Amino acid sequence: MQSAAYMRLKNIQVGYTLPKELTGRIGISKARIYVSGDNLLTFTNLIDTFDPETVGLSGWNDGKTYPLAKVVSCGLSVTF
Repeated sequence: MQSAAYMRLKNIQVGYTLPKELTGRIGISKARIYVSGDNLLTFTNLIDTFDPETVGLSGWNDGKTYPLAKVVSCGLSVTF
């Protein structure tokens, strides 16, 4: 018997919009730089084979799944 209690950081995004004084000089209306992350952290006492979100669901795998992919992306959004 194991506790399936967990805490997970599913997604987070941090961004910065550049000031109009800087972007206006080069003909850009708006510019934003951002970094985004998905499935970055999971805190649980379960063994690594189990995903706490799927434990207890009816089915053949009974919580044993492939590990969640951690994704980090960054980008630039520009409006002219």
